[in-house]
Amino acid sequence: MKAAVLRAPGAAVEITQVELDAPHAGEVEVRIAAAGVCHSDLHVVRGEWEVPTPVVLGHEGSGVVSQVGEGVTDLEVGDHVVMSFAFCGQCRTRTGQPVYCERWAGLNLFGGARADGSPTIHRNGDALHGHLFGQSSLATRALAPASSVVKVARNAPLEILGPLACGVQTGAQSVLTVLRPEPGSTLAVFGAGGVGLSAVIAAVHLTGATVAVVDVNPARLELATRLGAPTSSTRARTIRSMHWRRSPAAAASTARWRRPASRPCSARPSTSSPRGACAGSSARPRRTPTSR
Repeated sequence: MKAAVLRAPGAAVEITQVELDAPHAGEVEVRIAAAGVCHSDLHVVRGEWEVPTPVVLGHEGSGVVSQVGEGVTDLEVGDHVVMSFAFCGQCRTRTGQPVYCERWAGLNLFGGARADGSPTIHRNGDALHGHLFGQSSLATRALAPASSVVKVARNAPLEILGPLACGVQTGAQSVLTVLRPEPGSTLAVFGAGGVGLSAVIAAVHLTGATVAVVDVNPARLELATRLGAPTSSTRARTIRSMHWRRSPAAAASTARWRRPASRPCSARPSTSSPRGACAGSSARPRRTPTSR
């Protein structure tokens, strides 16, 4: 099969022939229909995340199940699915919080293989890092744990569903799970890329909060307005002078601030109200990403 392979940080991505392992117990093979290109893939390409190479990229995959491993009972060949990140299922993930898996980094970024250490992809007999975010889906086919694969309706457009696996859920859950703005409160979203706009959509349609968006790109602000954000600006300071005349109760930072990665919300400490909340969902780490 073909796959997008990064030989080393900073190198050109190559489309090359590789060999995919057969699914192990608890895994499924998916014939990829489409895969989004998330900024996390670019972090890997640029060497901003020290992921082992050579690596097969891609972690926003959608497609059709083509094989199922032993013990998989809730998926079958022909199912249409979206592939998300891997998690162990043994720690706090048992309580429905897979993103906070204690083994998340090893299973998705730095392990380079399945949880048992076995590789999923080879090239000319040599093992590749083929388990990026539990899938490595910039390829013709990909393997993934069945537990991180979500079945969708067969008439759903697979060609646009891939970003649900990362960018959309990151932005939406920053609002719905972490910030939880109350109806009538205000929410400021910094950065109107895929993650930020997903936060906007979730806030507008599911919380009843008033949403303001800050971005340096006027075209993105226009899109944010079309998606339901009543106020947008290229300057953060205008947040305090908007029509509600007070600071927002919550702020979602989805932009790539030129600040330490461990302090994603410190870039605008005076933006939220005194008892407000801030959630950061984007950064430029060298080793491990901040909370997702």
